[in-house]
Amino acid sequence: MQYFCDGLKPWIARRDRLERFVIRRDPRDISRIWVLDPDGSAYLEVPYRTLSHPPISVWERSARRPATAAIRWQRTPFSLAGFLTFASQKPSRRTACARYAPFNPTTEGSGEPEN
Repeated sequence: MQYFCDGLKPWIARRDRLERFVIRRDPRDISRIWVLDPDGSAYLEVPYRTLSHPPISVWERSARRPATAAIRWQRTPFSLAGFLTFASQKPSRRTACARYAPFNPTTEGSGEPEN
C-alpha cells in the first residue's frame, strides 16, 4: 500500500532532520492512515496514493492474498492485483457496516488487532 497527500511534502523535505513518525491506522478501513505531526500536536489524515482504489479492511486484504497470487504470477503489481481481486468480490454486510463506524486515531491505539 502506498499513501500520500500534499501535507506530507514539508515533512518529506525535512525527513533527515526529523525523528521517526508515529503512524496509526484503522484496521476496518486501510484506505487512509494518520501521521502524527512532528510537533506531536495533531494527526494528518493521509489517503491511498491512488484514490481510485476501494477502501478495504486488514482482514479483507489478508483473505484475498491467496487469490492475488495467481494474478501476481502474471507480473501484475501486487497492489493492483489485490484491488482487482477485491473489486471482483462483494464485501459482507458486517464488514461494510463496521467500515463506517467512526475512528479516532488518538484514542483507539495503533489500529493493530489485539491477540
